[in-house]
Amino acid sequence: MSFSSYTKHPIIRNLYATVVGTLAGTTFGIVGYGGAQVIIPSMTFPFPIANYSQLSATGISLSSMSISTLTSGYQFWHQDCVNIQLALMIGVPAVLSARVGSVWAKKLSGDALALFFNGFSMVMIPTHFWIQKRALERQEMKGSELELSHEKAANDANDA
Repeated sequence: MSFSSYTKHPIIRNLYATVVGTLAGTTFGIVGYGGAQVIIPSMTFPFPIANYSQLSATGISLSSMSISTLTSGYQFWHQDCVNIQLALMIGVPAVLSARVGSVWAKKLSGDALALFFNGFSMVMIPTHFWIQKRALERQEMKGSELELSHEKAANDANDA
């Protein structure tokens, strides 16, 4: 059996999809993303198991992540880690603009979609690191302010 015919076998294809889904779901649950950064590259990988077009990979990603989004979101909500009003203020426009984006995606070539996806990733990844660094700096500043307020309270208590 040649590699090409072996990788087209439904069991191998389904096993590959299961591994991709597990990786995407894990990263989605941990850091809140997985579809675009895990599923799309995995589905456009240039060998016979995947080798889908950029548009098909995007559709597969969005469809498969919808279910995990609901279950993960519920888990975070259940742990009281969700601001529902803010989530709706983000979610409603996101639903509407995703519809517009999917219409635009159909009009672009596969190469243009890949260029947009990769270019957007190259911008977002360093932006994410910068945002995380700023958030850590803010936390450290708050920690310093908290220590100062505890010291002041202790000094006030000693003076009294």
